Amino acid sequence: MKHHTLSAFVFLLSIIFYFSCSAPKDTDAALDQVFPWCIVAFDSLERSPEERIHLLKELGFSKYAYDWRDKHLDEMAGELTLARENDIEIISVWLWLNAKRDSLGKLSPANDRIFEIIKEINLNTTLWVSFSNNFFEEHTQEQTMSYAIEMIKFINSKAREINCKVALYNHRGWFGNP
Repeated sequence: MKHHTLSAFVFLLSIIFYFSCSAPKDTDAALDQVFPWCIVAFDSLERSPEERIHLLKELGFSKYAYDWRDKHLDEMAGELTLARENDIEIISVWLWLNAKRDSLGKLSPANDRIFEIIKEINLNTTLWVSFSNNFFEEHTQEQTMSYAIEMIKFINSKAREINCKVALYNHRGWFGNP
């Protein structure tokens, strides 16, 4: 009996292996299903907004996620407006929260400016919210959960005022732990 059970198990495993390895898989993603991200903050050539939008169009992208550093804030409104004028959707804007600068009820000047720019150009997008590791240092798990929930509620309230959505973006640390 053991021999038949083992044979049946090996046979079943062989069938599963055969079909999982031999079935053709469509792994090519259509260009409209992918988008670049971090092209602003990590552009080693430090392109201008016009050059970045031209590059996106040249590569065939119709949307992108906007990442930034403080030095990009002066040109952010222009770049996002230029993207829309060129039929490039801004699917998200990154919002990095750091406990040294952001707290419940008060955002850093840079993050406040992000909200102002989005409102000024009437951009309906999604804010990708990430927490720095320092947000949860020296807190118990219960305190961390409570604070994270309250902070997300605060950000969500501000996002709703400018017709934006909020998504949680894992960027290592506690926030990324399941």
